[in-house]
Amino acid sequence: GVTIAQVDEDFKPISSTEKYFACDTLLLSIGLIPENELSKMADIKIDNVTAGPVVNHRMETTVSGIFACGNVVHVHDLVDFVTMEARLAGQGAADYLKDKMPLEKHISILSGAGISYVAPQLINPENFLNEKQNFFMRSTKPMEKARLFIESDDDLIRTKVLQHIKPSEMINIELRKEELIKKDIKSLRFFLQEEGVADGNL
Repeated sequence: GVTIAQVDEDFKPISSTEKYFACDTLLLSIGLIPENELSKMADIKIDNVTAGPVVNHRMETTVSGIFACGNVVHVHDLVDFVTMEARLAGQGAADYLKDKMPLEKHISILSGAGISYVAPQLINPENFLNEKQNFFMRSTKPMEKARLFIESDDDLIRTKVLQHIKPSEMINIELRKEELIKKDIKSLRFFLQEEGVADGNL
């Protein structure tokens, strides 16, 4: 049989919530790890958190002419997001074959407090394909309510209040080209601030 229970803030079982179910077999599907043997063989840089290739806004890896998207880059919840990345990768690959890929001067994308990773990890707003860019990320822990901050080197780009955040559910944030193009930005940092938590804890 199997015993299940709710967990507390530290993910420890709460004994008063335990329930027992008689059964012969329990099947679990818990997490995925991108398969990137080919990426490693090609000397593509791998993100330590996602275990997938580091990519830019066109889904191009750190090796010129090699593009990646979907679960090989980071594990997705919705096929809609996979499709979004696939279109970017396809257009990027087509432009590469037509010798239309501009020289890139990338902005580094960094994850701060409350964020485990952000993809893509590199961007160049001047060369956004659709005048905008979607950023995918996951929180480090569940939060009922938190504010997402997006900062450049010394400037606040945008904030957004998010509800019912879970590490198992991807966060998708869209930034427009004009929000970034006029600034001499070297890096962007994404971080979460829980409601009621002091800034000093960031």
